[in-house]
Amino acid sequence: MVGNDNLLECDSVFPAVSISVQGQQFSVDLINLPITGADIVLGVQWLKALGPISTDYSSLTMTFLHLAFSGM
Repeated sequence: MVGNDNLLECDSVFPAVSISVQGQQFSVDLINLPITGADIVLGVQWLKALGPISTDYSSLTMTFLHLAFSGM
């Protein structure tokens, strides 16, 4: 369900897709929805995983701490 209470049908899910945001790698599950105007919509599930987020709507920025795991 989206903000105007309409339902969008999901026809496929792409698990663990690697995306890069300002040079930082993230693994996200992408859900294919019939929308236009955006490449990716950051879902609440992913945003929740980031922990505390500071959002400044006047400058359209988000700030959060991302601890990358190097595997070593």
